[in-house]
Amino acid sequence: MPDSFTLSGGRVAEIGASASDRRKVSVSGSTVYYKNARNVSAVSNDGSLTSGSSLVFSEPTYLLSASNSSVVLSEVDELRADSWLSVKDFGAYGDGVHDDRAAIQAALDYAYGLGGATVFFPPGTYMVTSTLSVDSGVILTGAGRKVSKIKLAGGANCDLIRTAGYATYVGGGTTNGPTMFGFRDISLDGNKASNSGGKGVAIYGRNYTIENVTIYNTSSDGLWSQWYTSGDEMEASITNLKVLDSGAKGIHWDGPHDSTFSRCQVVRSATTGIRLDTGLAAGTMFNQCHVWGSQAIAWDIRTTGTQMIGCIGEGSSSVQCILDAQTIRMVGCQFFGIGVGDTSTALQVGDTGTGAYPSDCIVEAQLTSVNKCIDVQREGGYNKFDLVTKPKSGGTVGIAAGTFQSSDTVLHRSDGIASSGMLQLTGGPTVRVGTGAPGGVVAGYIGDLYLRSDGGASTTLYVKESGAGTSAGWVGK
Repeated sequence: MPDSFTLSGGRVAEIGASASDRRKVSVSGSTVYYKNARNVSAVSNDGSLTSGSSLVFSEPTYLLSASNSSVVLSEVDELRADSWLSVKDFGAYGDGVHDDRAAIQAALDYAYGLGGATVFFPPGTYMVTSTLSVDSGVILTGAGRKVSKIKLAGGANCDLIRTAGYATYVGGGTTNGPTMFGFRDISLDGNKASNSGGKGVAIYGRNYTIENVTIYNTSSDGLWSQWYTSGDEMEASITNLKVLDSGAKGIHWDGPHDSTFSRCQVVRSATTGIRLDTGLAAGTMFNQCHVWGSQAIAWDIRTTGTQMIGCIGEGSSSVQCILDAQTIRMVGCQFFGIGVGDTSTALQVGDTGTGAYPSDCIVEAQLTSVNKCIDVQREGGYNKFDLVTKPKSGGTVGIAAGTFQSSDTVLHRSDGIASSGMLQLTGGPTVRVGTGAPGGVVAGYIGDLYLRSDGGASTTLYVKESGAGTSAGWVGK
């Protein structure tokens, strides 16, 4: 709680159980909420309540309201009183018509002045004509994302919400910036039908939370976040976030590193569902997150140490997941297309347009219903792949001779194609399983083995004895 508190008309009041426990608070409008008080009566201001005057009660922190003639202290509801401020007490309408930006910003600034507080949005649609600024310790909370909404007015063409100092800090490599702020139980509408630009939430900050929030209809990215790599208590926590119909990327993440995403959904982004940039986003963790819809790329992972557990990418027109960094851990993930008519790749390893060579990765995934299951453009070896594949009818798995490095370990099981499985041991030969003779069909290297499940005498086991990298040179044993 801050050291000063200005009542309407410039008067100052101290509240505390004793001189050592007095707390000074500030009211810029007419009302402020504090913790619950009992047996408090109205106190008449006869003109003696001026700057420096004291009000001492047995239980500190009360609801105050000021008028020209009196200061009234009364009992308040415990939920709202526990450092909660309602935007309606600062003049917000929430009717979807009036411009509530000034009232909301007054509440946010006041909460920051208290050293941090929760700003409450009762049910309603709160229209704003310019960007809201959120600083350290301020939590924006609605009554539920179905009923509490902040909406960008038509023609505003700006970010809906930014952290304080964003324009100064972003891209500057600084450890300045807000901390310990957050968003809960609210929807944020970018109104892209009536705007030509603007993100939903643009953050340069750390150690923040997003919980039970929907961001949708933004002209640009739904959520953009960045933080420099240094400092304590960096990690953000994002739970049950839903981002829909973004005009660019759904989530564009560039830090804080080691942050966690749990049970999040990104739907129908224009370009990319979730994009992790290099460096600052290292160590980001995803648990049961789902990207789906008509975006070009569902997941675009370009940062070291990313972890994905039980995540899904589906329906993208180009690639369901790009893996283009080192030490990525992917367990129990699924990437799939739309089946008939699909033109996408399920998993792309490396990118010929970058300098990254993925290495030391562990990838356990199911790749199905796509035109091509895997496209290894470049990789640095020492990876472990455990893949189950089933392309669409007429599609390909994409695993040919030379696809993987000799230092990789690969377990591949497939369905519906001639070469239906393979095992590659680090530094050793590759063992493939399938139907029909491999000659002229399955490429391999000298020493590779092919097990034919429909073979007979001298046609069950084949050894690659010549023609390295080609489909010739298989000899039945």
